[in-house]
Amino acid sequence: MKNQTLTLTIINLENNNETPILIKASNPFMLLNKFQKINMKKYYVKAWYLSNNKGQGGNDGLNAEAYLWETLEELN
Repeated sequence: MKNQTLTLTIINLENNNETPILIKASNPFMLLNKFQKINMKKYYVKAWYLSNNKGQGGNDGLNAEAYLWETLEELN
């Protein structure tokens, strides 16, 4: 059962296109592992939304990626 769902809204810095990304995982460790496989150097995180068994949350705006990393660190 996939109980970790991370939805990202990213902007590709090479062509300025906005794209949604959906990452599903069975636990927080696998979620972080899948997220780290994305080459984030060419993307800007505009917004994110995380849903799991413990709750739901997200962020958007200028520091969205910083808060995403902080949340992933707390989960692990």
